[in-house]
Amino acid sequence: MKNFIQKLSLVTISLSVLGCSTVHNFSPEYDKDSETLKFGTLVLENMKLDESKVSYAGSTNHVTISETKFSSDANDCKNISITELNVPTDYYFYNNMHEDVLKKHKGMCSIENIDNIYFMRCLSSLFSSSEDNLNPKTYSYYIASALQSSEVNKKTLVSIASSSCIRNFKRHYYAHNTSGNVQLYNLEKDEWASSDDSHVTGVRLDKAGIFKYTKTGEVKSDSVATGILNKGRNFQLIEETNKIPQRIGTTYAIRFELEGHPKGSVIPVTVIVNHPATKNSQTGELTTVSTWTSNFKIGHPYHVLKEHTTPGDMPHGIYTIQLVHKGKVIFENKFEVVESGT
Repeated sequence: MKNFIQKLSLVTISLSVLGCSTVHNFSPEYDKDSETLKFGTLVLENMKLDESKVSYAGSTNHVTISETKFSSDANDCKNISITELNVPTDYYFYNNMHEDVLKKHKGMCSIENIDNIYFMRCLSSLFSSSEDNLNPKTYSYYIASALQSSEVNKKTLVSIASSSCIRNFKRHYYAHNTSGNVQLYNLEKDEWASSDDSHVTGVRLDKAGIFKYTKTGEVKSDSVATGILNKGRNFQLIEETNKIPQRIGTTYAIRFELEGHPKGSVIPVTVIVNHPATKNSQTGELTTVSTWTSNFKIGHPYHVLKEHTTPGDMPHGIYTIQLVHKGKVIFENKFEVVESGT
């Protein structure tokens, strides 16, 4: 049985199983007739074998590498790739290959383990970071395991396309753990969940009105009227209202949370602001719509703001803020900018 990973250099993670930990047999077994793929006690059904090959590193008496790809239209594990290595115990050329996984993702990986099974989530987007919710993030998911005998070290590395699939693996081995040797976050508040297996039920508005805040940065954008997206923290409500004076230095904001499950899931949401005609400082063109996409976590508070910073960037009139997820408006808020003193 064999399986793949994105690069041969990602081929394995070297694990040491210490003390009285349970040692799970994670070696995959595939039955082509029934289309079942087994990882020890975990069974995946309706898995089709897409590609299989065996390659070698060094002498064939030393290291054997096998790679396999599977797909399914019937369960959460739509695409799985597996790489298996058989390495003699006296041949340790591949002992530190797990460092290549971390190097590939510039060290931006979360690692959790249940006994001798390690789960990895690695940031794979080149233009996002763990602190930047303006650029949607993409992740790669891996499971690594090792078994040792007197003659061979058998190492398995699985590449998984979706967070829902890797969470099914985590739940299964968590339930079958007997040693207590688990380093795993609360499964009901799994930070590894993402939009591919999360469900947004609505938006809870906390406050809306005039705020003050600490500006922490800005991002140039042609898609917003001012040409700039502001980033900030330490938001403080000054007045709860939907009428905003047209005065430089005034900031209107909404404080809200996405509702749904699982809590902590990262959801890409498009923000659309319909507003009176405003000249875009980057393009010089008049526009009545500003839009951008941000990542929000279910159950966490966020702010969307409109700040009057320069003459002409916040004309008086009606403004409508919409939050859109999967093409559907899930929240709408209206406020009015009035001439100062009215």
